[in-house]
Amino acid sequence: MVIGDVIWEPSPEVIERSRLKRFMDRHGIETFDELLRRADDDIEWFWDAAVKDIDIAFYREYDKVVDLSQGKPWAKWWVGARMNIVQSCLDRHRDGEFGDSQATCGR
Repeated sequence: MVIGDVIWEPSPEVIERSRLKRFMDRHGIETFDELLRRADDDIEWFWDAAVKDIDIAFYREYDKVVDLSQGKPWAKWWVGARMNIVQSCLDRHRDGEFGDSQATCGR
């Protein structure tokens, strides 16, 4: 396979129901290429919007999305923020629809 070959494309119905489509609509973005350009041109906007879209919970909000003052290889993300990954991944679902369900590995 040559790199860049498309091996699968989602149907219009799958696209319409996707989180990515919802994200793009929310930000007035019409095409995937436009999203890629915008994300590349303004990484702070993209990652701020993305973390809010997936509802990552910080118990102390960040002062800055990314600090590139030392160069990209030494980027510092979510400067000033404090979070509890268990809160973001598990605890916030505790009182929801599946809060009393036993976790399984999908089999």
